[in-house]
Amino acid sequence: MDFDLTPAMVVWHDAHVGTDGWEDYVNLEDDGPCVVNSCGFLLPTDKGGKENHISMVATFSSDGMVHSVFHIPVQMVQRVEVLVRSHELGNAPLFSSQGSAIR
Repeated sequence: MDFDLTPAMVVWHDAHVGTDGWEDYVNLEDDGPCVVNSCGFLLPTDKGGKENHISMVATFSSDGMVHSVFHIPVQMVQRVEVLVRSHELGNAPLFSSQGSAIR
């Protein structure tokens, strides 16, 4: 199985709790969406992804094994951003001399 998967970040709205406990309904306020950013590799339906979802996998191996598959319903997805692989950056420095800051 060919596993040349696309790295991406998916921005989506999740279901969330609107109160910390019992609350009088007249005091409820709209606190807006719960925006979630998920990063991983896009898993197409022909490789195990779920129909009508953006399927992502955190880890995969060359022998076709996957770990931590996550399915986000397309109705919740706000945007998908394809990420650049490190080898596609060419000679651009990824880390500073301090070792962790990306420039």
